[in-house]
Amino acid sequence: MILNLKRSVAVAGTTVLASVALLTGTSTAAVASASTYEICAYGNYDIRFEVPQAGKSGGVQRGACATVPVNSGTSYAKIWGYNSSHSSTFYVGTGHFKGSAGGFAYAQGSASSPYLFTNQI
Repeated sequence: MILNLKRSVAVAGTTVLASVALLTGTSTAAVASASTYEICAYGNYDIRFEVPQAGKSGGVQRGACATVPVNSGTSYAKIWGYNSSHSSTFYVGTGHFKGSAGGFAYAQGSASSPYLFTNQI
Protein backbone atom coordinates (compact mmCIF):
# COMPACT_ATOMS: atom_id res chain seq x y z
CA MET A 1 0.00 0.00 0.00
CA ILE A 2 2.77 2.44 0.91
CA LEU A 3 4.67 1.55 -2.29
CA ASN A 4 1.58 2.30 -4.44
CA LEU A 5 1.12 5.64 -2.66
CA LYS A 6 4.75 6.62 -3.40
CA ARG A 7 4.29 5.74 -7.08
CA SER A 8 1.09 7.80 -7.27
CA VAL A 9 2.79 10.82 -5.72
CA ALA A 10 5.77 10.46 -8.07
CA VAL A 11 3.52 10.25 -11.16
CA ALA A 12 1.40 13.19 -9.99
CA GLY A 13 4.54 15.25 -9.33
CA THR A 14 5.89 14.54 -12.81
CA THR A 15 2.57 15.53 -14.37
CA VAL A 16 2.53 18.81 -12.45
CA LEU A 17 6.13 19.64 -13.46
CA ALA A 18 5.40 18.89 -17.10
CA SER A 19 2.29 21.08 -16.99
CA VAL A 20 4.20 23.97 -15.41
CA ALA A 21 6.94 23.73 -18.04
CA LEU A 22 4.37 23.75 -20.82
CA LEU A 23 2.53 26.75 -19.40
CA THR A 24 5.75 28.68 -18.83
CA GLY A 25 6.91 28.06 -22.41
CA THR A 26 3.58 29.17 -23.82
CA SER A 27 3.42 32.40 -21.84
CA THR A 28 7.03 33.30 -22.66
CA ALA A 29 6.38 32.98 -26.39
CA ALA A 30 3.28 35.15 -26.17
CA VAL A 31 5.15 37.94 -24.39
CA ALA A 32 8.03 37.97 -26.89
CA SER A 33 5.98 39.49 -29.75
CA ALA A 34 7.88 42.79 -29.80
CA SER A 35 11.58 43.58 -29.80
CA THR A 36 13.79 46.67 -29.66
CA TYR A 37 15.99 48.63 -32.03
CA GLU A 38 18.91 50.52 -30.52
CA ILE A 39 19.95 53.81 -32.15
CA CYS A 40 23.21 55.37 -30.94
CA ALA A 41 25.08 58.61 -31.65
CA TYR A 42 28.69 57.40 -31.59
CA GLY A 43 30.03 60.04 -33.97
CA ASN A 44 31.05 63.57 -33.03
CA TYR A 45 27.51 64.89 -33.59
CA ASP A 46 23.99 64.60 -32.15
CA ILE A 47 21.37 62.78 -34.21
CA ARG A 48 17.66 62.59 -34.86
CA PHE A 49 15.82 59.50 -36.05
CA GLU A 50 12.49 58.31 -37.38
CA VAL A 51 11.10 54.75 -37.25
CA PRO A 52 7.88 55.28 -39.25
CA GLN A 53 6.37 51.80 -38.82
CA ALA A 54 6.62 52.11 -35.03
CA GLY A 55 5.45 55.74 -35.06
CA LYS A 56 8.61 56.76 -33.19
CA SER A 57 11.03 59.62 -33.65
CA GLY A 58 13.42 61.46 -31.42
CA GLY A 59 16.86 62.81 -30.81
CA VAL A 60 19.99 61.34 -29.29
CA GLN A 61 22.92 63.30 -27.89
CA ARG A 62 26.43 62.35 -28.91
CA GLY A 63 27.67 59.35 -26.95
CA ALA A 64 24.16 58.21 -25.95
CA CYS A 65 21.61 55.69 -27.25
CA ALA A 66 17.84 55.44 -27.63
CA THR A 67 15.95 52.15 -27.52
CA VAL A 68 12.84 51.97 -29.70
CA PRO A 69 10.28 49.18 -29.20
CA VAL A 70 9.32 47.65 -32.56
CA ASN A 71 6.76 45.06 -33.62
CA SER A 72 7.40 42.09 -35.86
CA GLY A 73 7.87 42.62 -39.57
CA THR A 74 10.49 44.40 -41.64
CA SER A 75 11.11 48.02 -40.79
CA TYR A 76 13.69 50.76 -41.05
CA ALA A 77 15.11 53.75 -39.20
CA LYS A 78 16.21 56.93 -40.96
CA ILE A 79 18.95 58.85 -39.18
CA TRP A 80 20.19 62.41 -39.60
CA GLY A 81 23.00 64.23 -37.84
CA TYR A 82 22.96 67.79 -36.54
CA ASN A 83 25.71 70.25 -37.28
CA SER A 84 27.46 71.75 -34.23
CA SER A 85 25.01 74.64 -33.86
CA HIS A 86 21.93 72.43 -34.52
CA SER A 87 20.90 74.85 -37.28
CA SER A 88 20.86 72.18 -39.98
CA THR A 89 20.95 68.41 -40.46
CA PHE A 90 22.74 66.00 -42.77
CA TYR A 91 21.72 62.49 -43.80
CA VAL A 92 23.64 59.69 -42.03
CA GLY A 93 21.81 56.61 -43.34
CA THR A 94 18.92 54.18 -43.14
CA GLY A 95 19.07 50.99 -41.10
CA HIS A 96 16.80 48.12 -42.18
CA PHE A 97 15.83 45.45 -39.67
CA LYS A 98 13.31 42.76 -38.80
CA GLY A 99 11.23 43.81 -35.82
CA SER A 100 11.10 40.30 -34.41
CA ALA A 101 14.90 40.18 -34.24
CA GLY A 102 15.54 43.77 -33.21
CA GLY A 103 18.92 45.24 -33.95
CA PHE A 104 21.00 48.38 -33.87
CA ALA A 105 22.12 51.39 -35.89
CA TYR A 106 25.20 53.34 -34.77
CA ALA A 107 25.78 56.77 -36.30
CA GLN A 108 29.55 57.16 -36.47
CA GLY A 109 32.25 59.32 -38.01
CA SER A 110 32.29 63.09 -38.19
CA ALA A 111 29.81 65.66 -39.48
CA SER A 112 31.89 65.94 -42.67
CA SER A 113 32.14 62.15 -43.12
CA PRO A 114 29.22 60.40 -41.36
CA TYR A 115 28.38 56.74 -41.74
CA LEU A 116 25.97 54.22 -40.26
CA PHE A 117 27.10 50.92 -38.75
CA THR A 118 24.16 48.52 -38.50
CA ASN A 119 23.14 44.87 -38.49
CA GLN A 120 21.00 45.37 -41.60
CA ILE A 121 19.00 42.53 -43.07
